[in-house]
Amino acid sequence: MSREACKRTRNVLSRGDRRYFEDTRGCLLETQDGRRGYVSLMDALVNDFVIRDVKTGKIVNVYTSLERLIEGGWRTREL
Repeated sequence: MSREACKRTRNVLSRGDRRYFEDTRGCLLETQDGRRGYVSLMDALVNDFVIRDVKTGKIVNVYTSLERLIEGGWRTREL
């Protein structure tokens, strides 16, 4: 993942940037291997990063820190 993508992801999720949370489910995320998910605003605000699959809504990953989420390859999508 690029340094810019890591920085953007960190900024968006740590600050709860509303532009990225316009989808009713939450902030849309993706990995380089094509997985797509989302994290809710409430989860991001309490630093409990539960990633759900975009299509099914099922939990695919749970991270207890933003750094672990980034290490796991998840990034915010560019607007």
